[in-house]
Amino acid sequence: HRPEVLITLTETTSADALVSALESGEADVAAGPRPSRWTGPVEVVGREEVVVALAADHPLATRAALAITDLAGQPVVHYHPDNGLGGWLDEEAARRGAVLNAVMRTKQASTAAQLAAAGLGLALVPTTALTRTFSGALRRLKPALHREVVVFTATPSDSLVCRFSSDVAQRGITVPGALLDKLSSATR
Repeated sequence: HRPEVLITLTETTSADALVSALESGEADVAAGPRPSRWTGPVEVVGREEVVVALAADHPLATRAALAITDLAGQPVVHYHPDNGLGGWLDEEAARRGAVLNAVMRTKQASTAAQLAAAGLGLALVPTTALTRTFSGALRRLKPALHREVVVFTATPSDSLVCRFSSDVAQRGITVPGALLDKLSSATR
């Protein structure tokens, strides 16, 4: 706890944008998916699971888990082209033999989840973007889909930055119990 330290939180839509913020001096430390073009120090925070968010009354909500191919032909709340998650999900879907049918796009995963809960389509969402009060249904993918979350810094010699990075990595990634309950509440 350091009340004398001012922290400014800046959100971006891709790991590459985080790298740019570090390289430009706009940020001292970044946390997010492992960037493809970073050669500096990295600490692993954990792995986040990507799940399907959908309306509670959607027919697929009765299943215990969904394959990405189950989403074929379904309307998908997808991500804006600036959001690195969207491109990665398209690659993962193609690797698993599916094409996502985007009917709308957003820059934020939390918004995609809320739109899916409202019945506007399905959304593939990292559990870290969900609130414990999420009103829709959640289903795991089979096989599961995860991505690594890391902390990285351009100033590894700064003791405060090092301590912050270490604290984030030690805390890891947790999923609230209410979300775990939703992930295991399918009727069959």
